[in-house]
Amino acid sequence: MGKIKRGILGGFTGKVANVVGSSWKGLAVMKSLPISVAYPNTMKQQKVKIKFKAGAELSGKVKMVNIRTLWNRWAVFMSGFNSFMRMAYNAMNDLGIVDLVKFKLSIGSYEAAVLDVAQCIYMRSQRALYLSSDWLTNAVAYNNDDIVYFALMQVGTNNLCMGDMTVNAGANSGTITFTDCGFLADTLVVTVLKNDGTLVSTSSNWEPTIQA
Repeated sequence: MGKIKRGILGGFTGKVANVVGSSWKGLAVMKSLPISVAYPNTMKQQKVKIKFKAGAELSGKVKMVNIRTLWNRWAVFMSGFNSFMRMAYNAMNDLGIVDLVKFKLSIGSYEAAVLDVAQCIYMRSQRALYLSSDWLTNAVAYNNDDIVYFALMQVGTNNLCMGDMTVNAGANSGTITFTDCGFLADTLVVTVLKNDGTLVSTSSNWEPTIQA
């Protein structure tokens, strides 16, 4: 039996016929029960399952703490994880492989990072990204201690490794080691989080200078 809260317009909890009431993030939510519990394994459903499985595996590589940090402020009426999964799902083909043109490490209103790729050198043998002092050409748009997130990826696969560093107005050079990056990375996806956590940029994709 359902119980009404705060009057007829205040939402309810419990079950009324085939409708279940609850609350989520302080919002009154109503969900309908499925008409049927049958799960015919159609071709369309198989493709959906492939993409959801690939999205879950991709989220594990990005890491949940990063997904919450970068997506929770942008998500509306859903969790940051669900927002990330929706983006990943829409960026995938039927085989569950992401199109890096569509893939976003984050979406937001902070200024997007602009790189001088000649000063971003990825040494595959060392699994290390070397950044010269002027690699971030629009560094003046950011504050000290803003966090730059890097996703090292490979076109045509879902291979991904994460790294990060803080912005320093005095010296932005540095080295980021991707110890788990045992693949032929060719794409760098970059996003910036404001130091107080209030703003995040929409990620930008780059092709760093690659050396063996």
